[in-house]
Amino acid sequence: MLAAGNRVVIKPSEYTPACSALLREMMAEAFDPAQVTVVTGGLELARAFPTLPWDHLLYTGNPEVGRTPPARSPTSPGGPD
Repeated sequence: MLAAGNRVVIKPSEYTPACSALLREMMAEAFDPAQVTVVTGGLELARAFPTLPWDHLLYTGNPEVGRTPPARSPTSPGGPD
């Protein structure tokens, strides 16, 4: 993803706060925040992700959240007119 010029936003499970904090720390040491960001939050944040106008969204996790229809940007095929 990064090699293709994409930004990466990682949202770890809310059930693993210590792991999430460590992952955030490790990513901040290794990458510019403009390239890789770790965000933490619960189900509401997870539900918000697919509603944002991403060019690509790779998702693993709660199947109910994963079935949320992705948002369409004005420039994407089938996006708002």
